[in-house]
Amino acid sequence: AVMRLRSWAWAAAGFVGTRGQPLEECAVVTVVTTDDFTECTATMLHSARAAGTTVRMVAMVTAAVGDASRQLLGSVGANVVEVPTVANPNNIIVFPSFTDNYTILRIWQLNEIPGLPQFSKAVYLDGDMLVLQSLDPLCALPELSAAQDLGADRSWTTAAPEFNAGLMVFKPSGDTFDFMMQNAGAVPSTSGGVQPLLRAVFTDWTRLDHLRDNVNAHAYEHQRSSWDVSRMRSIHFTGPLKPCFTHPRQYHDAPDDHPYKLWHRAHHRRQQVEYAWPAPREIHGRIPTALAAGKFEDWFVGLGADDILRLGFGFGESRYKEMPCAHVVKHASAALRVFAKDVMQIAGRSMEHCLEGSCAEASEALWEVQQGWADTAEFRRILARRTSVDAEVSVYGFPSPVDTTAQVYDEVGRLVNSALGRAASRLLSQDDTRMFLFSILAGLAEQVVDQERLLRWQATHSMTAIATTSWKVEDQVDNVFTSIQSTWQFDPTCCRRWDVLLARVTAAGEPHTLGVVGDDPTTVAFLLSQLPTLVVYLPGAPPPGLERYGARVVAGVSYAELEGRTLGAV
Repeated sequence: AVMRLRSWAWAAAGFVGTRGQPLEECAVVTVVTTDDFTECTATMLHSARAAGTTVRMVAMVTAAVGDASRQLLGSVGANVVEVPTVANPNNIIVFPSFTDNYTILRIWQLNEIPGLPQFSKAVYLDGDMLVLQSLDPLCALPELSAAQDLGADRSWTTAAPEFNAGLMVFKPSGDTFDFMMQNAGAVPSTSGGVQPLLRAVFTDWTRLDHLRDNVNAHAYEHQRSSWDVSRMRSIHFTGPLKPCFTHPRQYHDAPDDHPYKLWHRAHHRRQQVEYAWPAPREIHGRIPTALAAGKFEDWFVGLGADDILRLGFGFGESRYKEMPCAHVVKHASAALRVFAKDVMQIAGRSMEHCLEGSCAEASEALWEVQQGWADTAEFRRILARRTSVDAEVSVYGFPSPVDTTAQVYDEVGRLVNSALGRAASRLLSQDDTRMFLFSILAGLAEQVVDQERLLRWQATHSMTAIATTSWKVEDQVDNVFTSIQSTWQFDPTCCRRWDVLLARVTAAGEPHTLGVVGDDPTTVAFLLSQLPTLVVYLPGAPPPGLERYGARVVAGVSYAELEGRTLGAV
């Protein structure tokens, strides 16, 4: 009965039975549900074949994947087959890209697809991977074989006890598929991804080497001493920043074993394009010493240890990283920083060329800046399309992280167009380009750096507001941000919490009342000074320094009364 029901489902989707087809030992399988992921997947499949993988490769696609994408997947040697989408059973889907994530379960129906042989084993790979060694040896491993996870919610220095589903050795089985479908709704996923279900089903699994068979690209930064490309079989680019959304110029200065640089090299080999990676160049000795390499690095990355913007998010950085929306801010900010540095380097090269009598190359420098900004702006748009749902939340009057990012990028675009316009006018007037082009581009780089700092500052205000808000969703008691809200610890030197609390109290409307638990007179004094109508209720005696606010500080209030008549507890 199960087989008849399953066969009917495939027939309804345009398939017929597959009995009597030949048996093959193994296959490599991947799943594509959107067109924007095709470039990543095609490069993954091409790299698998280039690395010596000989088994058949199958790309399952949904109806949303267009003809051009299917042709691209077929051009790298994959059998492209359409499969029905599996509905996501979760109320909350944090990342829109997870909407059709449960379609991955279709890989267990591999032997029911018409036109393909029967497979005794298969190796599944996510499309955001790069293969460096043959996958064939994995076919000899049992179901389910996978590598331990290395995720943002875990320690970056050790592997998590759960497996990462980006690479799995499995046995195609319609019964396994049916079992997972029957239990999908019973295994909740806080992110909306399918991985918790897979972990719940396959509790007894064979561990692969997570520093060889499914190496998280973040290990390059966090486990640098263990990063050995020569022994890696595959690299996994987890998180929203997929390599096919980036441009190789972002990794010009990266070492040759940088994961994104490795991916772009493989991508160019697939396209049969030889990309000219520029050799690092020293700034010309005749350029003023203020622009020497050391000063240059100080300007862009030499922030002090006590700088609120140091390395991205300043005080409480680890807490911000727990929020899914941190990705869009982090990567959008980093892209601006890379663009600013590129503009400064272009300015230096143009000056050097002029000093050597080749000022005619000025127009090429302007084109390079224009193209660099176009790539950076497109990268931001891709991030916005694939970001998490919390990045679109606006509370207490603070713009959402996505809106903040868009506003800053719009301003940078205006600055770029203005700088290019001024430079083009000077070129048309045939002025000496030796100084004005360098001056204009160096000034643009400085303005972009200022905007990048502004982005981080404004976005972390928005993120603080989101993290201190209980965001409820219909039919779901808790939400993915509850754990963050309950554990958030603010550094007392950071004023963002004051700004957010002030906005929160103001948004509640008059009468402005606030119940305070704990000993933090500086925050309370700040709020009282900013809101003349605010009345603060305390369960105990008022802390020193609040006496001057008189009747606006009410002490000795019971907890029941405090909770019943005030906005909340701080």
